[in-house]
Amino acid sequence: MDSYYIISFLKMLFALSLVLGIMLGAVYLLRKLGKQGQMGFAPGGSINVITVRYLDPKTAIMVVDVFNRIYVLGVSGNNITLIDEITDSETISKLKQAKNYETQYASKTPKLSSFSFQLWISDLRRRLVGQ
Repeated sequence: MDSYYIISFLKMLFALSLVLGIMLGAVYLLRKLGKQGQMGFAPGGSINVITVRYLDPKTAIMVVDVFNRIYVLGVSGNNITLIDEITDSETISKLKQAKNYETQYASKTPKLSSFSFQLWISDLRRRLVGQ
């Protein structure tokens, strides 16, 4: 009777290790395929998020670089709205410098999202007053 329990236990361990091996293999393959199929969302790709400012848990304002054009987007639970396109070269260079600084020193300093957001606000005010 004891040998029956030992054999059952060994079968269970074998089945468990087989299932875990299949799961780990699937995770590895998904990660490997996911890196190849990001279609421009990787850093240095054609679409980069410069900064995100959360207004609510499901609402944010994002500054996004798409093919070297800077867009300000309003993002909510089921909607993405184009708020503005930043065309001022000085503001664009400041945003990109802030993003480069943020990624370079991300582990050493706090995020610069509010700084980038303030740059956009000052650019928007300058354009509204200029009109």
